[in-house]
Amino acid sequence: MITCTILRGHNQIGGSCVELQSEKTNILIDLGLSLDSNIFDIPLPADITTVQGEELVKNSEFIDIAGIYVWDDRTNKIDAVVISHSHPDHWGIVQWLKPEIQIWFSEISLKMINKSAELLGRPKIQEDRVKLFIPGSKFTVGGFEIRPHLVDHSAFEASAFEITDKNRTIFYTGDFRQHGRKVKLWDKILKKVKQPLDVLIIEGTTLSRLDETPITEKNLEEQAVKEISNCDGLAMIWTSSQNIDRLVTAYRSAKRTGRTFVIDPYTAHMLKIAGQSNVIPYPSKKFQDVRVYFSSRFCSYLVKQSSVKALYEFQKWKIAKEEIIENPSKYLIIVRPSVKDFLNHLPLKNSLLFYSMWEGYRDDEKSERFLNWLKEQSTKEIFLHTSGHADASTIRDTIKTLKPHNLIPIHTTLPEWFEKEYSKTKILQNGNSITIK
Repeated sequence: MITCTILRGHNQIGGSCVELQSEKTNILIDLGLSLDSNIFDIPLPADITTVQGEELVKNSEFIDIAGIYVWDDRTNKIDAVVISHSHPDHWGIVQWLKPEIQIWFSEISLKMINKSAELLGRPKIQEDRVKLFIPGSKFTVGGFEIRPHLVDHSAFEASAFEITDKNRTIFYTGDFRQHGRKVKLWDKILKKVKQPLDVLIIEGTTLSRLDETPITEKNLEEQAVKEISNCDGLAMIWTSSQNIDRLVTAYRSAKRTGRTFVIDPYTAHMLKIAGQSNVIPYPSKKFQDVRVYFSSRFCSYLVKQSSVKALYEFQKWKIAKEEIIENPSKYLIIVRPSVKDFLNHLPLKNSLLFYSMWEGYRDDEKSERFLNWLKEQSTKEIFLHTSGHADASTIRDTIKTLKPHNLIPIHTTLPEWFEKEYSKTKILQNGNSITIK
């Protein structure tokens, strides 16, 4: 018997958490912050007081799960937390778990999270309390056997989980898509999932945008190449430094148009971590067409965070602003509002900016000011983005292929869409359960 409980995520995007309970074992799949959380803007200490913790639960920052947090003296019934990928809306609460609770990550996900924390002055996850899984290789947590499947998503090395107690099988998709740089991967995964499937827990992030047709990373690359080829000034791209697929798209676009790819130290560290076991471009002898620029503001910030070593690691690949000024049409550079001090020295006339993130982020005040400033410099802006999540067609095909006895939507604002598509859908409101015997 397995009892499945949606603790958060039945009608929201981000902040996902699912509890699975067998006769012997209780685990959580993901333990994330809500997308609008500001916890990382005001870093909390590891030793949160009871009053602070209760307030965080009351404000829905933390999920109310009895006894799992360091400040909560109630009895803990959770054995382990298994994290699907490195986006904070899936792992952001784990720093405050009691030490007896196992935390499972993939190695690259953990390295990215902790390197980011180091560079940005945020709390790191204690590595000595983490257990590592390898995508594709089974591992055991109490009475559960878990096989992580590497999926295509905007977070690097994201996983779906196939979970069994030897008698029943649950498949948790996590965040996935079929239009990134691993387009064939999802079909291969579906062929491997054990049948019959008792429960499918599936995301539906994009269902509020049914009129959108997903664009592949390959399509984005072709569009970028076309635009860069028609640009006789500096080309820029504003994207997440952890969206490795997009960074590869940017690098390939630069290479195909004869430009050098110029990145900041933070992006360089993320690419180096991803490149340790993959053919990912990062500043190195193998990729000498990747250079690193150092904005004074970011360098000062790193020094303040005691990350001087991290600052100097890519000094060999440094590019001075004078090199870019001499011939801006030779470069494609990663930008964001925090590097405006560096861009201020560069010739931006006839420049090009690819805005390569979700449109909703533009509403932030800092983002709006930055984009308006670039516009004032005669920069041409082009939207160049695709979602990190599956479109409706991919979701339908997944359901049709797996034919689960029970389908549970998560990570969506439209759980009722699944009811119309599949008769065996069970919408579990937060805190509600289903038991599979």
